[in-house]
Amino acid sequence: MTTTIVLADDHQVVRQGLRALLEAEPGFAVVGEAADGNQVVDLVERTAPDVLVLDLTMPGLGGLEVTREVTRRFPGTRVVVLSMHSSGPYVLRALTHGAAAYVLKASSAADLLQAIREVRAGRRYLSPPLTEHAVEAHASRAKNAAAGVRPDDPPHESPRSSREPLDDLPERPSRGGG
Repeated sequence: MTTTIVLADDHQVVRQGLRALLEAEPGFAVVGEAADGNQVVDLVERTAPDVLVLDLTMPGLGGLEVTREVTRRFPGTRVVVLSMHSSGPYVLRALTHGAAAYVLKASSAADLLQAIREVRAGRRYLSPPLTEHAVEAHASRAKNAAAGVRPDDPPHESPRSSREPLDDLPERPSRGGG
């Protein structure tokens, strides 16, 4: 069974490299490329790929909007976000907009190939550094829940002994000038 793929990235050299990587993989076929977010939705409609590999930062329609539109209109196409952005808000927004996988551009080719296989099988995928961060965040929430701390509670600061040095603490940036 061949997995059909559309590539969407505004950098031609990235698309060419991805195409070479994916077409060298048995069972993968790149059926289209787009350099602009506005082109992606039309291309997905015309080619009906199994997987869309999508950069978040695209001219025209942004990657998040493309993700939302593609997953809404073409539920048979799974979105794999391929992005340089590793911070939680980017990842969370992509996933809540419908992405099935989030792969960092700093990841290995094997990670991208695995992500495509996972989403094709109906599963989700996060790059290993993101997975570890998600597990740590979940463990922290579980620990706080066990301690009776609600997520919206302010952080608990333990009282310091008068003999504890304060010099080893980083300075807090002032807010609002003062």
